[in-house]
Amino acid sequence: MANVQNKASFIELLSQKLCSVGHAVTQASSDADTSIVRVALQTATTGQHTTVVADDTDILVLLVFHWQSCMAEVHMQKKARGKTKVASTTISIPLVQQLMGCETARRLLVIHALSGCDTTSAVFGHGKVSAFKKLSANSLGNLCDAVSSSDSSQSDVGHAGCQLLVALYGGTVGVESLDKLRYTTYMRLCSSSKTAITPQQLPPTSRAAYYHSLRAHHQIVDWKSLSTQQLNPTDWFQLQLIRNQHQMIC
Repeated sequence: MANVQNKASFIELLSQKLCSVGHAVTQASSDADTSIVRVALQTATTGQHTTVVADDTDILVLLVFHWQSCMAEVHMQKKARGKTKVASTTISIPLVQQLMGCETARRLLVIHALSGCDTTSAVFGHGKVSAFKKLSANSLGNLCDAVSSSDSSQSDVGHAGCQLLVALYGGTVGVESLDKLRYTTYMRLCSSSKTAITPQQLPPTSRAAYYHSLRAHHQIVDWKSLSTQQLNPTDWFQLQLIRNQHQMIC
């Protein structure tokens, strides 16, 4: 299966076999997560109760974000693997959304992408629980909207993402910058730490966070549209390349 052609041939053969016995098959051209969620929601829209069998956090986040009350119930089932004796787990998507609240569910894609997913870097020392608690605060709604909106400019996304990371690291939003927070954190560790201070203990620099926010924004827009709206994935890199060239000329 390491051979790309063999793998493609096997997928085609399996798809044909499933279709021949009456199963509908959807083959994803790129990210399968959005295709899985799109098909599940389309089925739920027709009034059919739907169960998605998966163990991917991205799929769970997408289902909670996109499910609407006009749809039939959707569940996500995580199958037990290997020799483990733990039974499979079934999660009710409507119940998760209800317990979370619609406003928090609306920010879920931003929280997940900024704190790290399959396509974006994780934030050292801040897991999903920490990110969820800090970034779901009511005062951060406008910043989350700026990061998730497809109409936001790169500057707006970068600034909003940096401020969300300030909140994640315990700084004062709108007052402190990441660079200032990085400095004060370093000075605090110098006065209190008994071990050597490592770079990952500090908040990221503002420029690193800026481009992390752009990458997160690209993923969020793709998730929100379920891959029906495409952004140029190299836009953030081209911006950095132009800046580097300008600095070299100067």
